[in-house]
Amino acid sequence: MLRLALRAVLLVVLVLPGSAAAAGGFTARLTASYVHAAGAASGTATLTLSAGQVCWKFTLKGLVKPGASGIHKAPPPAGGKSSSTVIPLATTSSKPGCTAVSPVAVINLANHPSLYYVVVADSKHPNGAVGGVLKPA
Repeated sequence: MLRLALRAVLLVVLVLPGSAAAAGGFTARLTASYVHAAGAASGTATLTLSAGQVCWKFTLKGLVKPGASGIHKAPPPAGGKSSSTVIPLATTSSKPGCTAVSPVAVINLANHPSLYYVVVADSKHPNGAVGGVLKPA
C-alpha cells in the first residue's frame, strides 16, 4: 500500500506545472571530444520525458555505423573506458525510439539533467563516439 502511494506521489510530481518534465524535453550537443574519442564526429540528441518513458531522436554526423546509445552519469570516464549505463536507449542509434523507465529515473533526469550525459557508440568507438551533457530544451 505504501509503495502504491509513493508511486502516485511521484507521478503527480512529474506533471507539476513548471517542472522540466512538464515542459517537454532535453537536448545534448554531442561531440567526440566530450567522450575523449578521436575524430570529428558530432550531433545532437533530443530527449522527451514522460511518466515511465523516455523517447529520443539523434542527428549524427561522421559516425561509422552508429551503435548503442544510453544515458550515463556525468562526467564521462577517461578515453577508452566505459561507464555503466543509467538508461540504455538503443542498440542501433540511427532511428528515433522510446523505452520504458522507472518514474524515479524520469524525476532524476528532469530535476538534474546536467548530472547526466548522452553517449552514442559506433563501430570504431564501442565505448562512445560522441556524447554531451543534457540541458533543458
